[in-house]
Amino acid sequence: MGGLGSGERAKKKRTVETCFALSVAHFGKRLTQFQRFLYADMHWSTSFAGRVLTVHYRLENNNMEKPVLHLLSRTDARGHKEPMWERIVLTSTRPNFGGLRWWFVCPLLDKDVQCGRRVSKLYMPPGTFYFGCRACFYLTYLSAQTHDKRLDRLMKNPVALVEAIESKNPHERLRGLRAYAKLMRWL
Repeated sequence: MGGLGSGERAKKKRTVETCFALSVAHFGKRLTQFQRFLYADMHWSTSFAGRVLTVHYRLENNNMEKPVLHLLSRTDARGHKEPMWERIVLTSTRPNFGGLRWWFVCPLLDKDVQCGRRVSKLYMPPGTFYFGCRACFYLTYLSAQTHDKRLDRLMKNPVALVEAIESKNPHERLRGLRAYAKLMRWL
């Protein structure tokens, strides 16, 4: 109990920072600017491994039904174009302060049942071909994986910080030195 590596996972979850993100904010304004159909391209580049992607889409605003985003094809950084058939329904809510807020309905299937979560962003992790919500792809944020509450406690308590740095336990000493370095960067 409390030994080397306790509390750390052997394999970390994928993060949203490594994925292409599709934001509903990009389409919300466009829904009010056209009547029926809108064909356009969207271009992404991520800082992770220099990945680049262009998606060709059609935004369909049928007054009888909810708006639908059709992802038609994708082109990668090398210029390879391939068909992409994904249909994403948009829905809206009316906030208390007025206006209209748009949401995606997650299109991914789990055991032949659509996820259906209402989300503002959909993600496409490396090696996948469809967009889905964070929960469907088991994604997390990089800050959640790198943040250590124990370092924050040491930074707020100078006596505990000095005790950790002078400790005979190498793990406690390392934690104290990391907290000290973080405190120096902050100052």
